[in-house]
Amino acid sequence: MSKAISIRLPDELQEEVEKKARLHHRSFSKQIEKYITDGLILEDNPDLSLSFVSDIKEAMYEIKTGKGVPYKLGSH
Repeated sequence: MSKAISIRLPDELQEEVEKKARLHHRSFSKQIEKYITDGLILEDNPDLSLSFVSDIKEAMYEIKTGKGVPYKLGSH
């Protein structure tokens, strides 16, 4: 369940988040949610890179939506 909250951001940070949200076709709220989720994952797993975490999240989404394809070891 989602809950509405209010946060204050510096104008420059808000503008940057808005740009990124538009670029990725997300709402401002969804972009903030992504940054928080990524930050929590990275804080719990400091040895992982952001790109690795993003790849894992993308693969999980593909599996969830039925677009994932099993990898066959040894196939090219």
